[in-house]
Amino acid sequence: MDVGLAQQLKAIQDCLDQWQPLPPPGFLEQFVQDEIVRMIAQTEVLRLAALLIIHRLKHPFGRHDEEALLISKAITAEFDMVMQVTGRSIPCTALAYMVASFEITGAEEQAKIITKSHKMVTFSLQSQVRVKNIMYSVWNARAFGEIHWFDLGEYIGKAETK
Repeated sequence: MDVGLAQQLKAIQDCLDQWQPLPPPGFLEQFVQDEIVRMIAQTEVLRLAALLIIHRLKHPFGRHDEEALLISKAITAEFDMVMQVTGRSIPCTALAYMVASFEITGAEEQAKIITKSHKMVTFSLQSQVRVKNIMYSVWNARAFGEIHWFDLGEYIGKAETK
């Protein structure tokens, strides 16, 4: 990886590691508890997804998988917690759900992620189908060995045109 790019990614990663959302004045009075839980969870899963993407920009799938899996599990745990507490998904987080799913390699765990995906990705039926197709495409691509984040589009595009 280019040294300049590596430095930029490190700077972004450092910012994300330190970042904490600052609620505006009156935040707690403006929203009900379920909304607050979902908004805070949204910031956390998007932050974690960005960290996971940075990790995968630095390391191809198949290398440094332990750290990536930890971040993935943190993302999926957040989704599960919010669903359990509020009975609803976290809005606008399909990308984070997909990115977390890419790290799952076991068939049983993949089946669980797919089974829950319709509850977690709620924008539309079409978006649910697309997310599932992308997840399957990436899982299938990972079977080829080490692949880079930059190459995922190639694998996803091929799988969706078949």
